[in-house]
Amino acid sequence: MAKEIPINSLRKLFQETGLGAANLIHKIDVGFSNDVYSIDDDYILKIGSSEREGAENMRRDIYFCRFLHSKLPTPMIVHAGISQEGRPFMVYKKIVGENLYNKWHLLSEGDRELVIKQICSMLRKINETPYNDYALEFGIDLNISWQNRISLEIQANLQKVEQKGALPQNRIDAVKKYVDANKAVLKEEKIALVYWDVHFDNILIDGTKIVGILDFERVYIAAIDYVLDLVKRMTKYPKKYASEIAENYVKPEDYANLLATYKKYYPELFDFDDLEKRLSLYGVKHSLNDIFYYPDAKEPKDMLDEYLKQ
Repeated sequence: MAKEIPINSLRKLFQETGLGAANLIHKIDVGFSNDVYSIDDDYILKIGSSEREGAENMRRDIYFCRFLHSKLPTPMIVHAGISQEGRPFMVYKKIVGENLYNKWHLLSEGDRELVIKQICSMLRKINETPYNDYALEFGIDLNISWQNRISLEIQANLQKVEQKGALPQNRIDAVKKYVDANKAVLKEEKIALVYWDVHFDNILIDGTKIVGILDFERVYIAAIDYVLDLVKRMTKYPKKYASEIAENYVKPEDYANLLATYKKYYPELFDFDDLEKRLSLYGVKHSLNDIFYYPDAKEPKDMLDEYLKQ
């Protein structure tokens, strides 16, 4: 995690954008990969990590905010650059709306369904967007199969976990055996542009209308069912993506119908043979990544064991 930038440095950074002076700055406690600040309640300043991956993620976020702005309520970016500390940043006009995590518990089942219907419509629009220009811009190899890509990513995550000593050898071996036995289910592809970071911290609403969709750093060229990995985790572990404030409102029963509602409004996401095995492989990949970053946490290891039983 990058060191937090002092307020005076933030004021100087904002001044250099040419957008005027920043008087009131406060940090917004959302997100896991970036620092986010409200500037005079008019702008949002988002600052990424200084690592190469963080810079690339911010570049992707900026690209898709602009690329999809005519189709979706993405942030309107007014400035982007690199801070003196070497951290990529973007400034966009504040979207007037409420974080969906903070409001979900207050919505009726009917209203929740309306919101998910809108999310599915937006996911479909992203899936239907041509991705060749994006692949060219970011140097993405379109020739690798989906099966090989996921298998290689699991292998890379497993190697990092093994080097860190975060899992015993018998569980390392169990992951290898599971992947070898089940990776063939990923031969079915249906590749498209996929926004898979669709947790409720990234959705802003006004009443029941979605007015903002955020954080496009995790848009991939992927099989369209990949988004269901996160939806399934939100169903089983609804607090996983909630901010500390939102955690107070999260009740498991409020999230129990998520998958069913997604299936109602975007059934094509579920139209894969061996879908449960596919989602388990995605879950293994994600859990290994969490174990690498949080080796002492119990939940990702429990999740990994659960996926290996499926």
